[in-house]
Amino acid sequence: KQIGKGGQGIVYLALSYSSNQKVCIKKSPKNILSDKKGAMLMKRINHPNFPKIIDEYEDELFYYQVMEYINGQNLDLFFKRLSVLRPM
Repeated sequence: KQIGKGGQGIVYLALSYSSNQKVCIKKSPKNILSDKKGAMLMKRINHPNFPKIIDEYEDELFYYQVMEYINGQNLDLFFKRLSVLRPM
């Protein structure tokens, strides 16, 4: 099911058949090159607050990134509640 949407794509929650665990699948249009670069950076980050990229693939129109699912708060909602951190 869809759990997020933004300027760089749509994020879906799915169940991995191989591990029987929840995963996120981020679908981004191929014209967003920064998203592919971001995925390469995320692969090198090892931190509990960043999802690990499990797999990635592409078709003619989209990049897909399969990431571990971290159950937590939507970051947009989190920052909206903190008026001090809102951009001016």
